[in-house]
Amino acid sequence: MQFSALIKRLKVRNLLSVVFALSALIMLWLSDISPKGIVWAAYWPVIFLLQLLIVTIPWRAVPLKLTWQFFLLGMSIVPAVTFLAQYLLYNLLSSTPIYYFLTSDEVLGGVDLMAPVVAPLTEEIFKILPVLLFLGLGRNLAWRRITGPLDAMLLAAASGAGFDFIENLFRATNNYWAPLGPDRVSWVASPHLGSLYLYPNMIASDMYGVPTVWFGHAEMTACVGLALGLGLFIRQKFKLWWLLPLTILLWAMWDHFLVNYLGPLPEQLWARTLPALDLYGYLLPYVFLAGFLLAVYQTIRTQKWYVQQDHLAAVSTGILKYPQKLLHLPGFLRLRQMAAFGLRDFALAKPDKANNRASWVWALREQMILKKMKLG
Repeated sequence: MQFSALIKRLKVRNLLSVVFALSALIMLWLSDISPKGIVWAAYWPVIFLLQLLIVTIPWRAVPLKLTWQFFLLGMSIVPAVTFLAQYLLYNLLSSTPIYYFLTSDEVLGGVDLMAPVVAPLTEEIFKILPVLLFLGLGRNLAWRRITGPLDAMLLAAASGAGFDFIENLFRATNNYWAPLGPDRVSWVASPHLGSLYLYPNMIASDMYGVPTVWFGHAEMTACVGLALGLGLFIRQKFKLWWLLPLTILLWAMWDHFLVNYLGPLPEQLWARTLPALDLYGYLLPYVFLAGFLLAVYQTIRTQKWYVQQDHLAAVSTGILKYPQKLLHLPGFLRLRQMAAFGLRDFALAKPDKANNRASWVWALREQMILKKMKLG
């Protein structure tokens, strides 16, 4: 299947996602959510997603339309399936010996399992599930060959941001205690430069008597997506690559559990020792930053390698003299990055599979050349 055919399929999926998203917004509108409430609910998660999209312009391979589609999935299908899974899992746990074990005094005490156990498990899994399915099933395997770690991160961040947006709306309809929009700035615990925050959704709270940090839905899912992308990037050389995203996913669940569970002066031994090893949630954001820098390095390295193989992939700095042509530059860079990942995948593939992928690389190269012609 050619690249153009994949893009056409995305348009159909986009339409379905828009229908689901509009249905969700209409239902919330009927619950007396004002237009201002909708904007404020999207404020912080959308800011984080926009920051990632801007920073990764020179290196991303996925089109903006695809990122938009995952945002719509995150605010429509993902919350619906998540809330259904929460209901089913909660009732399932309540009728098993696991419930009595978890609610024992030595483990969690007599707490309701929905917030500390059910929510972290279901939300972290279902937020990243669209990315797992997209990069791992059927005809979409083609995308896995022409995208990199930053692309998996962007799709995951979009899904998480959409989910966060809808959850914020539900919070508003239920008089949730956390502020939304710009009023939330006093809660943000992220490193920042003036009013520019590295992690806009990262909030700190000691209201339970224990200093905890919530990384944020968009940031947490982006971290898992980044680990997935880095794992896929090394999959031909490292058979246990799946351990990387699995570890980060479990870590995300753990941090989500901590912020939902820790109460005033917990008596359990584990609650007084283990959270400190994780710096009460402060550690994962810096692991994500290190992983992001590693992904940028690997992407730039792949890009330079490709330019050495194909001189038509190079861009002269003289283009800066023609501002009107710069509008075509992001599209060219994206296609070049896709071609670079495609050629890398072709070079690492086994001989019996490499021949089937040659047409992909050639088709992407042709599209890249056509886009470059517009640059002059």
